[in-house]
This record gives sequence, structure tokens and C-alpha cells, in this order.
Amino acid sequence: LNLDNVWSAPFFLGAASVILSVLALISLIMISWSTIFPEHTTLKSGNSIEPFEIPGKDFVPIIFGKGGYQGNSATITELSSGEAVISTRVKFSAESYPFVEWKTSGLSSGLQVQLFWRIQENPVKLQNAKLHFSKDGTNFFDVAKNPEWRGKITELSIRIFGELRDESFVFESLTLKPFSFGLAIKAIASEWVSSNIWKASSVNFSAGTISGKHLPLGLFFGMIFLLSVIFMEILIRFFGYRDNTMTATHRTKAYLTVIFLCCIGLDLPRMIFRFEQTLETHHRFAGK
Repeated sequence: LNLDNVWSAPFFLGAASVILSVLALISLIMISWSTIFPEHTTLKSGNSIEPFEIPGKDFVPIIFGKGGYQGNSATITELSSGEAVISTRVKFSAESYPFVEWKTSGLSSGLQVQLFWRIQENPVKLQNAKLHFSKDGTNFFDVAKNPEWRGKITELSIRIFGELRDESFVFESLTLKPFSFGLAIKAIASEWVSSNIWKASSVNFSAGTISGKHLPLGLFFGMIFLLSVIFMEILIRFFGYRDNTMTATHRTKAYLTVIFLCCIGLDLPRMIFRFEQTLETHHRFAGK
């Protein structure tokens, strides 16, 4: 097998350039973490902090129609005036746990989920953040980017509102996790594929919880494209194309491969949202 011939194939050259650019960009993000994610600079290291899991059965119903407990999970079978709230008393430092992992079933486009909390320094006021999700099961959220996630947390509540759609909402657990680079990268990725509830009054299906403090999907893949072009030229020179064996056609095909892969990565969340939008439209208007 001639490695020079393999690397000279436009697809492999383009794909290798994209892979190298992804690794390089992630490395740059980790090096410049405090600049890109200032909300994480005050967080405590997670090396000596264990995750803190709260099972659904520890949440007490505040507002709900019908429900109960199944094993360690809290179950809501009917909402009260379109909403339900379950709550639990806690005591921990917000700086120790920037990430929230929550496990549920019974999610649908007709539901919205919010996390509420109280802090010891201001016990009267309830703070909140909207939890975005892509599917049943485990979902992930970076709560530290909310400026009110600070001090001593004394109470956590989960509020759901919308439509259950003949399916029970089962809240299995909520796990608070300490800071790590791996979890932070996971939080960014989960935000890109999560979605806001689509409303029939709009043709748009907006992406999830990306804030001004986080890395937008378009910017990420724009930087991937620029780095890929640089890496491609480096690979062309490194693998012995100084004798001009890399023709203009091969080079063009390699560039097209880079563009194609970046467009796929950029467009994939939008296509997922469009598919969800189609299902939601069918559910709302079928038979009308």
C-alpha cells in the first residue's frame, strides 16, 4: 500500500484536514478556556468533588394533577392547569457543580421543562433556567452560565408545562456534576443538538441553549473550514507534492470535500430540527 497514493486521494486529504482542524480547534479552546467561558473561571476543580445525584423520589409534588412514585422515579400522569412542579430541599455550593444531568421519559415537543432554585443569600426569590432536550433519557445542561447560579443552593424544583400527550412524565433523577473539560465539551455539543419548542406561528426552528458566552455552531465550523484549508496545504507539501503531482482537479476535489464535510456538520442540527418540526406539525394539524 502506497501511503502517498492514499493521501493523494482528494477525499482522504480533505477528511484528514477536517479531523486535524477539529483537534487543533478543541485544543485552542481548552487553552483559552477562561477567555471563551468566563463563567467557569471561578469554579472549583472537580478532582476532589464527587457527582451529587438526587433521585426522583426525593422530589415532593407542589403542583400536579395526578401522579406518584415508581421505584426511585417521580411520575406525573396528569397536569394541573397545564403544569406540574416537584421540589426538593438541598444544600450545596453552586460553584462546585456547574453541570446538571437529568434523566426522564415522556418528553415531547409539547412539553417544556424548567429548573428552579433558591439560594441561601436570597431565599425569597426563585431563579430559573429552561432545560432544553433532544430526546427521552439523559440530557445535559450547563447551568453555570446563568449568573444567578451562585452561593449556597437550598432548594431545587422541576417545572413542566404544556401537553403530556397521553404519556406519563417520569422524572428518574437529577445529577449535579463538578467541572471538567470533557463535560464542558459535552455541554456545548448537547446545546447544538437540543431544540426549543416550535410554535405553529413561526416557520423557524431555533437551535437550543447557545448563549453569547458560548461557542455558536456557525462560528465553530467557520473556524474548522479555515483551519482545514491551512492543514490541507501543509499536508500537500508534507506528502511530497512539490513535484506538482497534485493537479488542480485533485486540489479542487479536496477543497470540495472540506466544504461538504463542514456543511454537513453545520446543517445536521437544522435537519434534525426540521424532522421534529414535521412530526410536530403532523401531530397538531393531522385530520384538520
